Amino acid sequence: FEGFAEVELAARARHGNPPFGHVALVRISGEQRPQVEARAKELGAMASQLCARVAAGGEAHVESLGPVDSPIERINRRVRMQMLLRADRRNALRWVLRHLQRAMGPRGRGASETLARVDVDPHSLL
Repeated sequence: FEGFAEVELAARARHGNPPFGHVALVRISGEQRPQVEARAKELGAMASQLCARVAAGGEAHVESLGPVDSPIERINRRVRMQMLLRADRRNALRWVLRHLQRAMGPRGRGASETLARVDVDPHSLL
């Protein structure tokens, strides 16, 4: 156990993953792939702009990775995409998420509806 923990903690520290950093998973889902991709691109662009604003302040670093297809791309006929936000300080991640919050939740109606949700410090990326 101690050997595994040593190797795993070193890898987490190198990449800024918990407990050395903070992570939020943004997942976008819907029945129609074009709508999910468009919403994911929109949220990805917004997240990138917000991360750049944090970086311009110089006090913290927030990184936006994605959007990409989720490892399990379809569940219950719903297409899923995701992006990962990684920060060295929790308050910087909160700031980005607070500004992203306006674009989260359901959008559209019927089969073209998409849903965007956030999972802070997720246990799994699946």
